[in-house]
Amino acid sequence: MRKRGAYAGNSCLVRRPVNQNQESEARMSELSKAIIRECMKGKADDVVVGVETSENSQVKFSNNKIITTENSKSTNVMVFVSMKKRVVLTTIKDATMSAAVKSAKDLIKFAKTLPKNNDYRGIADGPFKYRKLNTEKLDFDSVSLKGIQSVKDAIKLASQKGAHRVAGIWEASKTRTELHSTGDVSAQDEGATFYFSMRAFTNEKSSGHSVCSATGLKELKIDSSVKEATDIAKQSRGAGTLEPGNYDVLFYPLAAANLADNAGHGTSIFAVESGMSFFAGKLGTKVASENFSMHDDATDESGIGSRRFDLEGVPTQNTPLIVNGILKNFLHNTSTAKKYRTKTNAHAGLVSPEPMNLIVDGGNVNKDSLISSMKRGLVVTNLWYTRFQNSATGDFSTVPRDGAFEVINGKLRPVKDIRVSDNLALMLMRVKQACNDSRWIIGWEVETPTKTPSLLIKDVRVTRSTG
Repeated sequence: MRKRGAYAGNSCLVRRPVNQNQESEARMSELSKAIIRECMKGKADDVVVGVETSENSQVKFSNNKIITTENSKSTNVMVFVSMKKRVVLTTIKDATMSAAVKSAKDLIKFAKTLPKNNDYRGIADGPFKYRKLNTEKLDFDSVSLKGIQSVKDAIKLASQKGAHRVAGIWEASKTRTELHSTGDVSAQDEGATFYFSMRAFTNEKSSGHSVCSATGLKELKIDSSVKEATDIAKQSRGAGTLEPGNYDVLFYPLAAANLADNAGHGTSIFAVESGMSFFAGKLGTKVASENFSMHDDATDESGIGSRRFDLEGVPTQNTPLIVNGILKNFLHNTSTAKKYRTKTNAHAGLVSPEPMNLIVDGGNVNKDSLISSMKRGLVVTNLWYTRFQNSATGDFSTVPRDGAFEVINGKLRPVKDIRVSDNLALMLMRVKQACNDSRWIIGWEVETPTKTPSLLIKDVRVTRSTG
């Protein structure tokens, strides 16, 4: 799993022993306030300090064996400073008081050398009220042991299902965040995240991949992921070539999330301003099929990107992005919202507003029934190497992997060596159906936690990836 960005406290939260928790809270708060005092001595206008402490557990496996286990702890300190419209953001790895104060002094000196950012318009003014923390007891040592056993069980199950070898990772983390600012913000959050990824192989060229993530250990559906990965791998044996052309393509959730994540990042006003979004100039207009709706909801307690507040301390919310094909909102922080005479929708990123939990609305059609009804088409289970030739227009290419299938009269024929070369803006306009199999996806190719169903998209251009 790609490591979540700093200060992304999630909604399934952890209660520590009272004395340890109180001691940690006091130290984090003292550190934050000391940095703010030092920056204000240096004549800073705005200061935001976030301190994140985390415990992490990781189990890697390859060739049907556990190869590494690792438990770690870390503390990171984010400091944002503005001085007369000179803006700087940094992360401090050494969280001792002396190092933090020295870094604050150095940051002030550095800020004075920077050019002015005339678009900067300040941070949020608190105080704010936040929704109540949902907490559960979690013994992290016990979780680590459960991770090892879960991986052993997953390897055994994959073998029973017909996989010759498997590889992947199991991860867990719990995080506590403390945020303070000169905007009268003082906020705390805690979160837990769990992740499992497996690639299953039936031979050197036939593979299947599946992932699952959750905010609670009991909600991590490892068995379902193992079954999906092994089923795809078995179906992929004997893959042949595919005639290049335009196909109606059913993208499974792992592949659809890749596309949705890229679209979601395009709704950041930072992407729009920097010429990296094909949504520029299209607010309030049709940008997708009426069958496509997407929102960003950092209050959804099932999403591992959930949190109580953004990096300014503004309480998070559910933000409609695309509703029945119409672009409803761009993602804003306080500064960008003031520039465009609107309200922040709690998506700081102090430099670049960012999505937190992208959710694509599901439909009511069963994926297998949809495949059975297809006369001719393509099924893509996973994508990688997604690269944009022109982000402003949406021109991109991506490579299907871990199982791709031509559909002929409802029957699957495995294919290989193909590439999707199309335009994402146009593909959104051609979304034909959303299935009823929505689930959360995150990984190396999907940076933002994204909940999506399988999506059927018409007339997708498919070429050969080799030769």
